[in-house]
Amino acid sequence: MSSSTIVYADERLASYNFGEEHPFGPARYSAFYDEFIARGLNQRCIIGRAVIAERSSIELFHKTAYIKRVIEASKTGAGYLDQGDTPAVKDIYEAAVLVVGSVLDGVDKLVKGECQRAFIPIAGLHHASRDSAAGFCVFNDCGIAIEACTMQAVIQQRVSASSMTAASPSRLCVVDTTSGASLMSISTPTMATASSTPSKRIRT
Repeated sequence: MSSSTIVYADERLASYNFGEEHPFGPARYSAFYDEFIARGLNQRCIIGRAVIAERSSIELFHKTAYIKRVIEASKTGAGYLDQGDTPAVKDIYEAAVLVVGSVLDGVDKLVKGECQRAFIPIAGLHHASRDSAAGFCVFNDCGIAIEACTMQAVIQQRVSASSMTAASPSRLCVVDTTSGASLMSISTPTMATASSTPSKRIRT
């Protein structure tokens, strides 16, 4: 297993923002990237590219009607995706699926043993519920990742209950870029136990 860390330092993630004057603006990514380069961390990590999530992945957590509403609102950039907290800015759907896709790609690389740690600087959009945005969060990448991990764990258990070993664990960490709190930490190969602990799954 690789001992490396992958960091999704891709400026396309900065597209997930609500305008220059909004608290969740494009400067969030710039602040991260400038410090990332200043500390020379780009020389010590694998640089990951942002990945677009398939709609089927979004549907693991979110309701179809809500996804359709986001797609339509993203075309016009008018109104809100909740009760007045999360603006429906133009192209927000395309930006949000980049966040989700990058998180899922990090999970996939961890499961395959291609890295031990994965970091996505614009992620942890945990306020969104299954049928609504909230707190500037359009799609709940944490919830989607947990659903994906649970589904994968069930498949693995069905294929071979003895396939999981006690190899060195890997980890994905999603951090709330507002508070700095760790929102989700997924380790492998113990990920297979997720299906046996449904109480820990996100239900909003």
